[in-house]
Amino acid sequence: MALSALMSTLVALGVVGQAPAPRKLTFDQSIQLSKQHPGHRGLDAALQARQAHDAKLSVMASDPTVSVNPGYRLNPSGSEGLELAVQVSQSWNLANLGGRRKESAQRERAALTAALRADALTRRVGAARAWIELRVREEDERRVARELEVAQELAGRLQLGVSSGAVLRADVAEAKAYTAEIREGQLDAEGGRVHAELDLAEALGLAPPIEFVTDGPWPSPQLPSEARWPGFIKQAEQLPKVRQAALTRIAAEAQAKEADAQGAWQLTTQMGFIRESPSSHIVSVGVGVKLPIFNASQRSRSKAAARVAQARAQEQAAGRSAGRALAMALHEVKHERERLAVAKGELLPALQELVDLRTRSFQRGQGTILEMFRAKQRLLQAEHLLNRIEGEVRWVEVKAWLLLAAMKEGGQ
Repeated sequence: MALSALMSTLVALGVVGQAPAPRKLTFDQSIQLSKQHPGHRGLDAALQARQAHDAKLSVMASDPTVSVNPGYRLNPSGSEGLELAVQVSQSWNLANLGGRRKESAQRERAALTAALRADALTRRVGAARAWIELRVREEDERRVARELEVAQELAGRLQLGVSSGAVLRADVAEAKAYTAEIREGQLDAEGGRVHAELDLAEALGLAPPIEFVTDGPWPSPQLPSEARWPGFIKQAEQLPKVRQAALTRIAAEAQAKEADAQGAWQLTTQMGFIRESPSSHIVSVGVGVKLPIFNASQRSRSKAAARVAQARAQEQAAGRSAGRALAMALHEVKHERERLAVAKGELLPALQELVDLRTRSFQRGQGTILEMFRAKQRLLQAEHLLNRIEGEVRWVEVKAWLLLAAMKEGGQ
């Protein structure tokens, strides 16, 4: 009593805190929260920064130069006094370097926007997978807990029957062993749930300690009919990853044009004013030309050409892998649905019937408890398998749905 009163006082004073309640999270909420992942917000911040600074880009490739050279003439003595030379010069790139820079910046922002969209899809897919995995683990834990209650109750009843001689000690030992196996499975299910919670927190960019409990119904996206799937596979180039690769290639080509313009001819115009002591003034105008003979911006051109070649190869690879990924995602939908139909329609009913028959045989004294427990173990394993397959069906359907939705956005 004293210890209980002490703990209550410490909790009331805030010295000992109460464990926070698990956070309930629906599937739709997890999808929305994926947008707040630090990695995704960092990409968005980078895009905003580019837009703010690129807006200040000028079409002029270089800044004007102003030079002022004051002096004082000492000789001859009759011309002593202050002298001043002022010169203003401006270079003009004859290949429109300023315009090329603005175009490159625009293409780079488009590629960064595509990267942001591709990252958003990746975050949504990751959050969806983590939420569904947590729901599956929670169902496993609840199922094992129910089975453990049944096993403990049965073991208790058998223990009571030992003294009367109605139950053999071997049967009690079998019941205890079965109960221990279920208990071990419960610990395994609990560990799997904790791992799934941490995976979900990581997918959402949240730092532990944090506990999640899935809330709401399973996701049930509506997919197009199978007859339309081949058409979607042919349009896989609209997926964000492919669009990102294409826009990255376009940005690289714009950068190559900018590098070419850097090594182009430049025209420099000059205007000067000279005040000579005591009263002479000279105004001059000049023109200069920079010849791209020795430098010609070859280093920049070399790097830009390599980026273009690499970007083109990556775009081609992204297009091919996107078609395969979408085809695989749609195939998995069909495959997992077929597995679910077999497990739910054939496997589970057959094992449930076997458990019922073994239980009745044991109760009538015509079967052994070992046969009954083996049948129960097989049923429990089948229930775990069914739960896993149901989770896989939800997952592959959601993944295909997210990919098709992203394709629709890309097409628009």
